[in-house]
Amino acid sequence: MRIVAISCLCLASNLFGADPVRVQGLVLPFQEVTLSSAVSGLVDTVEIEEGDHVEAGQILAQLADAEARLEVERSAQVVELKRFDAQGTEKLYEQNMARQDEALEKAVELRIAELQSDLAETALERRRIRAPFAGVIVSRDKEPGEWSEPGAEFFQLVDFQQVYLQLLLPHAQTVALEIGQSIEVQSDEDAAGAEARGEVAFIDPRVDAASGFQRVKILIPNEDGQILPGVRLWAILPAD
Repeated sequence: MRIVAISCLCLASNLFGADPVRVQGLVLPFQEVTLSSAVSGLVDTVEIEEGDHVEAGQILAQLADAEARLEVERSAQVVELKRFDAQGTEKLYEQNMARQDEALEKAVELRIAELQSDLAETALERRRIRAPFAGVIVSRDKEPGEWSEPGAEFFQLVDFQQVYLQLLLPHAQTVALEIGQSIEVQSDEDAAGAEARGEVAFIDPRVDAASGFQRVKILIPNEDGQILPGVRLWAILPAD
């Protein structure tokens, strides 16, 4: 489940002057997700700690999987047996020593065994918790030896190699913006120059009926991780 903040405090100055408009917004991570178990079981291993950087696809934790591994091995052996039967019956059919329906039956049995083997592999994989994207573990909620139910929270994973600066702007101000437009960003309202530069990534097509504001997201590169989610920055917007 992705966790997305939908509110921020926006303070604007010089709204009607010729100078650029400075608007304060809230920094959000590019991606944030809660990782959970898909099945029930005993937690066998937890491979990472809070603060660890992980790669996409990396195994973070595993449930006990001895039975699942045995089922994978058993189903693989069944596939080999059914393949041998199917190939043998097909050869007999080609030599007019077996009926066509017998060859077809063996081929169907092989396909069913292959599907059951695939299901066993899937069941084994579902006992692993993997990172869906590269990022930083900010919360670890399970330990080896604990019992886990389906949907139980294991980790929170955050990616802030890029970040969003989320703004709330009057509709009259958003009409001057367009997707891909370059925007200067500062940490201080009175800063003389741009400390970072991003681009408009999202303009909410809806206007909040109560406030008259629209949500705007500016995507900012953050490879060095210096811009932290949760801080407030100033966006320098073009004057109307």
